[in-house]
Amino acid sequence: MSLNRMSTRVNANSVAKGFHKTLDPQVDREGLLIGLIHTEVSEAMEAHRTGDLSNMAEEFADIIIRVLDLAKHFNIDIQNAILRKMAINEARPTLHNKRY
Repeated sequence: MSLNRMSTRVNANSVAKGFHKTLDPQVDREGLLIGLIHTEVSEAMEAHRTGDLSNMAEEFADIIIRVLDLAKHFNIDIQNAILRKMAINEARPTLHNKRY
């Protein structure tokens, strides 16, 4: 399955499960969804800290799922965006000429 097809499937499930709704019209739901990506990254870090590799794998999957969801929401061709960015990264110097 292509990343774009995954994105469509993930987004449909996310919408069906209510993640694109907000009870408060003042809440920036798109910003909130972006923040949920950060939450999953933090959970992956905690799994790494505790040495729980199976949970870390699940959190990595959650990160990708949330990114695919938003890619579809914003109508981003995520597959081509990744390929373009990979080409840019492959052309960069080691460590982008930075210490780390």
